Amino acid sequence: MRLRPQATCLRLSATLVCILIIAMFALLGGLTLWISIVSRIVLIPVVAIISYEIMKFGVGHISKRVVRILLAPGLMLQAMTTEEPDANQREAAILALNEAVEIDKAAYSSYNA
Repeated sequence: MRLRPQATCLRLSATLVCILIIAMFALLGGLTLWISIVSRIVLIPVVAIISYEIMKFGVGHISKRVVRILLAPGLMLQAMTTEEPDANQREAAILALNEAVEIDKAAYSSYNA
């Protein structure tokens, strides 16, 4: 099964974020509660930036064997946990989106009236 690049990037990003969060917070060790909370709040943007850069590098160098080996676990997990939606799921998603758009239009109209 061939995966769409967008879906691959999203799953890859989630995998990288989880790995980086575990690694970074494991290095912090046993801190007090307040320092632990503050460190997590401060480090979230750092994790996001690093994950984005690794993902960008991985997508740009996917033809290299080393990169494919490093990305393989996340891609295998994606292949096991995702599948294309069937016709009923697509129809439900379209109906839900159309309903949300109508609600948004109504709210916007009443707000600007």
